[in-house]
Amino acid sequence: MLKEREPISKTGKLLDLMRIYGVSFDLDGVKVLTSPGAIKIYNKKWGIPYGLVKYHGDLSDYFSMTQWLTEINSLHRGKIQDPMHEAVSIWNNEENLRTAPVESGVISLLKLMYNHKVDPYDITSRPVSTKQTTEEWINNKLGVFGDLTNRLNMQEGENLNPEFKADRAELLKILFHFEDSGKHAEKIADRGIVVGLVIKPWSENYIPQHPLIIRPTRYHGRPEIVRTFLALRDFVATNPEIINSLIEKRFK
Repeated sequence: MLKEREPISKTGKLLDLMRIYGVSFDLDGVKVLTSPGAIKIYNKKWGIPYGLVKYHGDLSDYFSMTQWLTEINSLHRGKIQDPMHEAVSIWNNEENLRTAPVESGVISLLKLMYNHKVDPYDITSRPVSTKQTTEEWINNKLGVFGDLTNRLNMQEGENLNPEFKADRAELLKILFHFEDSGKHAEKIADRGIVVGLVIKPWSENYIPQHPLIIRPTRYHGRPEIVRTFLALRDFVATNPEIINSLIEKRFK
């Protein structure tokens, strides 16, 4: 899947940089396919009973589910005490997190990375209460690569911290990150980290607001994570001065 017709040196260059300077992945929407399960839970609990059924393609914004729940609450006051809290609860449903599939293309990309001795981190803003379930998923779904839980980075609290990923990515001193949220990508890119944007329904119409956010425009028909990796590869190959400047500022 990742054997390109273009010179392999471009892929090798990116992998070398990732091995030396580090790379991280977001989980939900990047490695873990949790969104279909979350939609199913939402519809069963709220969408069907209150006449606001939604589909995966309706997740056009990072806070789409919160908006749906707010709409239901405006029509049926008192049914939902805190729409955002309810949305977070649905997204972090323990059974969904435990059984969600691996996103398409992730296994192939990880094989390529580990064969090149790249040891990526995972950074997620899931609440700390989901840590055990998250570790179980990593061991069950990605255990072929060994115990990866020691590379897992999770926030310590229960409330969503919009700065957590950026703070942790900066602390880990990595050069690359894979992310599906435009808002989170901006915060991470602001720290001098090159962010590969994995296209999902909620980021499909997002226009990068930072030059270090790399959105794939080629390689259609391949898994989104693979398209993002190849877009990063092309960016590194055509912008060596930017990469060298980032390395000089952050690693020298």
